[in-house]
Amino acid sequence: MKKSLLAVLCAFAFVSLGVAQITVKVSSPVANSTVTSPIPLKATASSSHPITGWQVYLDNANIYTGPASSSIAANLNASKGTHQLVVRAWDSTGAFGTETSQVNVSAT
Repeated sequence: MKKSLLAVLCAFAFVSLGVAQITVKVSSPVANSTVTSPIPLKATASSSHPITGWQVYLDNANIYTGPASSSIAANLNASKGTHQLVVRAWDSTGAFGTETSQVNVSAT
């Protein structure tokens, strides 16, 4: 019973504090698509607080650091093959949102 009450109180505190929810949307490349290198990346982020930065990871390697902006556009160099692409944006509260997808590079 005590654990259940504690869980409810923690959930209430989390919602009451107004923890920022960040939504990241990648419009290019489309998930599971086949592209050539450099990969054209376009993404947007939305939050109730200002976006303060971006990180893009390709196969767990940080390959791009972006500005304090609600959108980014970049060309990402990648070798031929299937890769995991992780696009992450942070806001001024320190919260972040992420979109993860697979992309296949057919040629460089």
